[in-house]
Amino acid sequence: MLFAWLIAQGFTALDDSDPCVFTRVHPDGEIITIGVYVDNLQIVHSAVLDADGRGPAGCAYNSFMDSLAGDWDITDEGPMEDLLGIEVDYLADGAIKLHQTSYIKKLVERFLPHGPLEKVQRGSLPYSSDFLKHIADALALPPESYPELVRPMQERLGCLMYAATSTRCDIAFPVHYLSDLFGSCRYVMLEISERLAGIQRERLRNEGFEDNVEVVHRCAFEWAQDRSGGSSSVLEGPWHIAMLEVLDNMPHDKVRVRERADGSLEAVEALVIEEEVFDSTTKSARLQYTEDFRPLQEATVREVLESLGLTSMDALHELQADIAATEGAGAGAGLALGMHGLLSGLMSAAAPLEAFIPTGSQRLLGALCHACPEHQFTIADFSWLPPQPSGAILAPVVQTQRGGHTIDMRGDYLRHPGEADILFPTHFGLLARLVGAASKASRGSRGQPVEVSHVSTADFMRRHHDVKTTATRDGFNPLLDDFVNTRILWTGGDHM
Repeated sequence: MLFAWLIAQGFTALDDSDPCVFTRVHPDGEIITIGVYVDNLQIVHSAVLDADGRGPAGCAYNSFMDSLAGDWDITDEGPMEDLLGIEVDYLADGAIKLHQTSYIKKLVERFLPHGPLEKVQRGSLPYSSDFLKHIADALALPPESYPELVRPMQERLGCLMYAATSTRCDIAFPVHYLSDLFGSCRYVMLEISERLAGIQRERLRNEGFEDNVEVVHRCAFEWAQDRSGGSSSVLEGPWHIAMLEVLDNMPHDKVRVRERADGSLEAVEALVIEEEVFDSTTKSARLQYTEDFRPLQEATVREVLESLGLTSMDALHELQADIAATEGAGAGAGLALGMHGLLSGLMSAAAPLEAFIPTGSQRLLGALCHACPEHQFTIADFSWLPPQPSGAILAPVVQTQRGGHTIDMRGDYLRHPGEADILFPTHFGLLARLVGAASKASRGSRGQPVEVSHVSTADFMRRHHDVKTTATRDGFNPLLDDFVNTRILWTGGDHM
């Protein structure tokens, strides 16, 4: 919407370098350039402003700012002081100095807690005389050498790359050669949408990365399953598996459970029945979907319930209470779930309870772990979604788009394929158990338990990013305040 508005105002996006930068040149030579970052605009202009922040009468800058204030709710924060770790100093001669002093100090504190080496002097080159020899020696090693050093190296190199591409071009030479060490890395991108897979291939081709990245148009589970059948098909060497908002679309199985008089758990599973009915309105036949239940027969459902420890009504009620307290749940949602839990407690112990079980996630994780025995995971997804009228545990949100508006279908998943989006929340405590079990099973009887960690997205950003650099003056920070209902899970401990 904002991009369309800027184009309507006569701005042109810099498609050849950065589509988030727009510029407009006026006949009298006045120039306005705008950089867009989330909901922040960085405006660079040639007009000379007075103490009230206004340019000369009739200038294009004044006209643009008036249009901006008239069409949008904005706050003028004055001259920019920093953006994404890049600090801005305004010099007496009118020049603007960009630097990353604070960012680099934090890197030194983080990676060199005891300070730089004694032999490093202010005038030293940013690499030693043996630097190129060390690079050649490293490139001569087999790709699987020192797998425990890969992620720490990537972490440090990523920080250096940001400095080199932003303000520290003096380190571009060593950073370039260090990046070559990852030139032999192989990347596989799984995309179930044929159209999006084509777009990704085209972008990689244009950027010169098509030799290193393979874009596969296929379901991730089927792809992994084909590679987990035997030693000849598995992917050798260390692999890092990143899954960003994947699990919310994975299939789930619905179960209804109640406690028998002897204290054991009776579980039935839901079946979706498809039948053809006559529609009197359209005078034609159409498919109708209904829900029925049968005694639990699916071995995968039983296996997931047991591996997650959901084999008693107490365990299910504890899970229900934990979801009610999940970060990201608003006051209204927390009250709704709290009332549901209270009513459940007042009801008979034999009252049935319904839950959606992440069987699709369990199967996907198992296949991926067997396809890539030396693996590490990074998984980000929705940790909480609004509770649904059914009151079922981990019930999905069902929505569709009509006329540009989102229509909430109140959790009714019995829809024609393609008619609606079905999004499941992920309970990361349960996910950690699934990841741990799948990783251990893929490594055989001698496999050691993997270390699984998960935190809120905000806490993850606080740990791995200088969040002060993305905060606006009114206190809003997109890295902390957006997506409060998401979490990030990783394996491998502090090497993440």
